[in-house]
Amino acid sequence: MGKYRTLQTSFNGGEYDQKLRGRSDVKSYFNGALQMRNFSLYSHGGFYRRYGSSLGPELGLNGRLLPFEFSSEEALLIYIEGGGVATVYGLNGQVAATLTGGEWTTDELFSIKYEQRGNVLFLAHKNWQTKMIRRTGTTAFSLTKYEFYQQPGSLQKMQPYSNTNQSREIKLTVSSYSKSNVTLTSNKDLFNSDWVNTWMKLSDGGYGYITAVANSKSATYNQLAVPARRLLADPITAEAGSSVAKVTMVEHGLSVGSSVRFREFMAVDTLTESVINKTHSITQIIDSNTFKIDFGTNSTESIVGGGLDCWAEFLGPTPDWRLQSFGKVMGWPGVVALHQERLFFAATKNEPDTIFATRVADIDVFDLGDSLPADSIQVTLDAGRVNEIRHLVSSRHLQVFTNDAEFFVATPESENVTPENVTIRQQTPYGCSNVRATDFDGATIFFQESGRAVREFLYTDREYAYASRNISLLAQDLIQEPVDVAAIYGSTIRPEKYLFVVNEDGTMAVLHMIREEEMIGWVLWQTDGEYESVAVVGQRIFAVVKRNGKNWLEEFDQNGDITLDGAIYIGDDFTGISEYAGYEVAVIQDGHFEGYADVSLEGTLDLPDYYNNVTIGLNFPCIAETMPAVVSLPDGSLVGLPLRLTRCVVDVAETMALSVDGQRLDIRNTLDSVITPSGNAQDGRIEFQLNTVSRTPTITFTQNVPYASAVYSLTIEVAW
Repeated sequence: MGKYRTLQTSFNGGEYDQKLRGRSDVKSYFNGALQMRNFSLYSHGGFYRRYGSSLGPELGLNGRLLPFEFSSEEALLIYIEGGGVATVYGLNGQVAATLTGGEWTTDELFSIKYEQRGNVLFLAHKNWQTKMIRRTGTTAFSLTKYEFYQQPGSLQKMQPYSNTNQSREIKLTVSSYSKSNVTLTSNKDLFNSDWVNTWMKLSDGGYGYITAVANSKSATYNQLAVPARRLLADPITAEAGSSVAKVTMVEHGLSVGSSVRFREFMAVDTLTESVINKTHSITQIIDSNTFKIDFGTNSTESIVGGGLDCWAEFLGPTPDWRLQSFGKVMGWPGVVALHQERLFFAATKNEPDTIFATRVADIDVFDLGDSLPADSIQVTLDAGRVNEIRHLVSSRHLQVFTNDAEFFVATPESENVTPENVTIRQQTPYGCSNVRATDFDGATIFFQESGRAVREFLYTDREYAYASRNISLLAQDLIQEPVDVAAIYGSTIRPEKYLFVVNEDGTMAVLHMIREEEMIGWVLWQTDGEYESVAVVGQRIFAVVKRNGKNWLEEFDQNGDITLDGAIYIGDDFTGISEYAGYEVAVIQDGHFEGYADVSLEGTLDLPDYYNNVTIGLNFPCIAETMPAVVSLPDGSLVGLPLRLTRCVVDVAETMALSVDGQRLDIRNTLDSVITPSGNAQDGRIEFQLNTVSRTPTITFTQNVPYASAVYSLTIEVAW
């Protein structure tokens, strides 16, 4: 009989997909586990019983939790739920404000994109106008619509404008030069009730908004500026002895008899300013770029090019028109982000692949201006196909995630994005879902459209490009249609960085990563109930948990003092426990687990009178199972042959209770379901004698009682 010993000092590979149990050729096989449920991974290699949680207030059903952090010392939670309601909570669970008037529905909650700047949280969705939750005082908040800046004394808002899918095919005509309500006519069916209050730009200089719609081809238009074109310099060609002159106006789209009103022209010989700068009728169309007008005054000389810089106002018809980019007609932006002092929007229904950015430091001003560095930006992805933008992430660059591919906004080294240098480059071809793309450990984590693959978008200086590595490949079965995500980057209590992913089935997949050591490990957290949402505020972790038809706010305890889920401290008062009425709860008295007790429907517990310092909550079982032991000899591998596990040595720390392959670590004596104190927590190496024969020999750790536990390393002895 031969013997072989293996030493596992790290479990940072986390839980592996069951389909990989025979893949001992995978580099991280010997750092992984076949199961890792309700444990967490240490940075130095071991694992420990996951955080318990304290029970907070009851929440409305079907909601999503958002962080709101406006300083390192002041932070809040915002719970949004269907029906347009947002409730602001302090981190102690107290309600700070209840806001109504939002337009979101239950089905839209997890596709809402959000971004915070100072005291304002922006909420964006393509089905409604962007909202702002604004902190106006210590405990005062408002919920309003995002509005564009409006210059004093002007009705025009500093908003972006876009061509529609019908532009160029449809020509619009206004009925007069009056700056008031005029009739706007379309040559094809166009208008409906959504067009009311929609702003338009007609040609270069005309603008106004629709006040009423008569039918699909006619609307009432409040004209604030007449349709106008800035002409090329010196557009008039005059002939000696003739009152008829040629005017150049590129792609004018006009016809004989069309009305044109000139302004800001300089005199051309005897064609004085007063002769030119008024309304005229076109007498002849030469081509698409030139026409003739009889000015009624003969020119004494032939002049080619006159008039200097000037404008032509006209009634139409014109194919050169644009609509406000955000509204009922074009749609609302579904994505919002802040980057380099600009507010970015993207993904309207009509322009799903277009990005809009405000002026620098003016988050409500969209003014393209003269394309100076601080001016607004409007750019469309050039990918040969329409890509729906799902996320914008401010990182080393502005990253753009779409349903079909990943991009970034490339800028020269150390320069900000400007209208002149904005360039969008495609990087990888995977596409992402609506689950929030999240910065984590120097990369951006995004969830592939399929819902099963989690990828990191990481820039490499060597290649000057981004790559999208699949970081969930080895734990594919733990990712089940993610709905929410949050990350913590270490704390004053723990150095570990964790990414929390809430699955649609109510479980939570937790990622621990050490990039410099190429360690990626996933574990699965489960509770009595379902995780609905997760949020990290500063160094504190909160979750929404659904139990028995109710949603609760819970905070995970990173100190290790709480070993139950939904824990409540009740001291020596065993009444008024409405939160767990009708539940069986675990009872911890003065730090010791005393078993389980039923809470009556009236919310009372029948406990001994001498109990005090009592905490109740819900226990959660923990299980970890090693990968099958692998024995390789000079003459070949023993994989697949019957092997006997004879003993193992487990290095534990601060461990009160733990079972190894069914053998209990007897730190405390067990009497039925009640465990009473009989010793201190174990710290050190413990040997277990085993007698297990298997073709896939593993060691299983279980813990069914709510005490702290941790495993640092494991030595296994195998015989054959």
